[in-house]
Amino acid sequence: ISFALTLVPTVALIDVLMKDISARETIKALRCFVKLNEVNIIAYTHFAQEEMGNVDAVEQLKESKNDCMDAGATKYIGRYTELTLADNLREFWEKKEK
Repeated sequence: ISFALTLVPTVALIDVLMKDISARETIKALRCFVKLNEVNIIAYTHFAQEEMGNVDAVEQLKESKNDCMDAGATKYIGRYTELTLADNLREFWEKKEK
């Protein structure tokens, strides 16, 4: 959070399944600062493909995703890949240029 306050990025990436701190609480904290209100917060996950059969893990992912969106994330892109990230960043910059 202090890093974001110092840099005021255009985009912040947050894993919905962070282990040390709640992604939901991190997003809520970022949104508390007026100078970070315009930051695009992209929520994603590194959820492994092999975990897709684990019903409890999938439910936790869905709940975490919904919590992040409710907390103020701009968009949820699902499972992180370089292509998914690039497509979404391009979309944000195109909107910004208009």
